[in-house]
Formats: sequence, C-alpha cells, structure tokens
Amino acid sequence: MARSFPALPGLYAFLFLYFEPFSAIAGALEILIWPGTARWHHSLVPSSAPAPAFLDARSTMGLWHLSGGYLFLGLIEALTLRVARDHLSDRPADQERIISAVLLSLAAYDVAFVTSTIVALPREILLNPSSWNFMTHANIWLSSVLILVRFAWHAGIGRTSFGGISGSAAKDKVTSGKKQK
Repeated sequence: MARSFPALPGLYAFLFLYFEPFSAIAGALEILIWPGTARWHHSLVPSSAPAPAFLDARSTMGLWHLSGGYLFLGLIEALTLRVARDHLSDRPADQERIISAVLLSLAAYDVAFVTSTIVALPREILLNPSSWNFMTHANIWLSSVLILVRFAWHAGIGRTSFGGISGSAAKDKVTSGKKQK
C-alpha cells in the first residue's frame, strides 16, 4: 500500500523519492565501479578519441570527490523526503517546508551544474548538439527539466498547497520556546 504524502504527490513523488536519488547514486557507482573513473572523465566532453586507460592522481581524486557528492545528494534527498513523509504525515504544511528546503537546495545545485557544463564545453561542441553524447545531454537537459519541475512544485502546479511555503502557515510563531498567536 502506498503511503500518503500529500505535499509531494504523484509525479513529484516519483521523481524526487525514486528517480533522482537512484540516478545520483547510480552516477556515484558508475564513477567508482563501471564504467570507471577514466571513462567517466572522458565522457564529460564528447570526443571520438579513445578513453585513457588511467588518469592522473588529481583527476582521479576530483572524480572520486564528485562520486561522494552524488552519493550524498541521492541519499540526503531520498532520506530527508522519506522522513518528512513518514514522520510528518499528519502535518502537510511542515512536509511542505522540508520539501521546499530540499528542492530549493537541489535547484541551486542544478543551476550551478548546468551553467558549469555549458561554460566548460568547448564552443564548437556546445553549439552542435548533434555531437553531444549521453552525458552531455543528461547534464544539460535532464538537469534543466528537474529545475523546471522543482519550480513547478513551488508554484503549486499539480498539487495542493498547504501554506507551508507561502507564509500563511506562519500563524504560529515560536519565540523563546513559547508559541504565540
């Protein structure tokens, strides 16, 4: 039986509870295990040249750090949203506040991710999308779609708003440990 998650329904729940965490964790494992660090590094910028067999220590360390970042993002999103769902099921406005914080943080990351991908790609590759590989398309288009879906959630599209991010639920203020109306 599916658990009720009124603040994150349908497509939003699928994307942010399952698809995105799985994708991030899979990305982490791809760097570390298969296809491996050198092939991952090589695929960041489309090229017809063969992937190197090995990378220098700095590149390897940087990609392993990236792998840890992907793992962190996937776990923090999946676990934080599940805690909100499971422990705040009767408090959808509080669910909304937590979801908002997670989605805004990930949107900021995605904007930086897409921007850095676009800026770092050689101009002749950037302006020729037919030369892009799967990694380039995913880095730009998938991340851009996720940004749009995050903003759609914040705009209340396709979901009920419970006032958790609009400020209307701020009728109970906590000051010095006491609730005031």
